Amino acid sequence: MTRARRVTIIHGIIGMGKAADLARRDMNANILHVKNLKEKFLKELPDYIDEFIINTNEQHSLPNLVSISIKYIEGESVVLMLDDDGISASTRSACATGSLRASHVLLSLGLSHADAQGTLVISFGIENTDEDVAAFLASLKKVVTTLREISPLYKKKRGVN
Repeated sequence: MTRARRVTIIHGIIGMGKAADLARRDMNANILHVKNLKEKFLKELPDYIDEFIINTNEQHSLPNLVSISIKYIEGESVVLMLDDDGISASTRSACATGSLRASHVLLSLGLSHADAQGTLVISFGIENTDEDVAAFLASLKKVVTTLREISPLYKKKRGVN
C-alpha cells in the first residue's frame, strides 16, 4: 500500500467518525422533529381527504414513516401525480419496490386487495417543514379528488353509473 492511499483511508475514517458524532449529537432533536411532522400529517389528513386507512401503528413504528391506504384509487397513480407536483412518496417498502402485487403484509392485516393497492408510504426527513406537510396535504387532496372522479370503484360506491 502506498503512503498516499493510507492517508486517504485515514481521512475517510476520520470523516466517518465526525459524521457519526454529528448524527449522534442531533439524533434526539431530529427524531422529535420528524415525529412532530408525522403527527401533524396524521392529525390534519382527515381535513383533506376521507375514506382512508392508517396502516401504521402509532406507538410501534418509526418516527418518520406513515403508511396509509386511500380507498377507491391506485397508489401508483397517486405517486405519479404527486411527482408532477414535486412531491416524492412510495407505494411500498424499499424491499418490495418493483412488485405490482398487493403487499402480503397489508393483506395479512385484513385489507382487501383494492385497499392494499391504494397504499402510500410517506417518509418525513429532517429537512422537511410544517409548510412541506401543508403543501403535501393540499396536493394529495387535489390528486385524490381527480383520481376518484374517474374511479369506477368510487363511482360504484356512490351509486353513479
